[in-house]
Amino acid sequence: MRSYRRRVQKIGKNTFIITLPSSWAREVGLESKAEVLLEVLPDRSLRIYRATSTESKEIVTELKNR
Repeated sequence: MRSYRRRVQKIGKNTFIITLPSSWAREVGLESKAEVLLEVLPDRSLRIYRATSTESKEIVTELKNR
């Protein structure tokens, strides 16, 4: 399993961003301006899905608290 370290950035008053590695984004088929869905799991980790017109496809298993 690969891991990536990213720094959280704050933009504006209430928005935080984390960049995604471009090699990973290409592997899962993400392109500029693609939409994703974020699901907050009970342990407060995030699951990311690629949004499509008919269904959502899971592209990341979990981002866990460490």
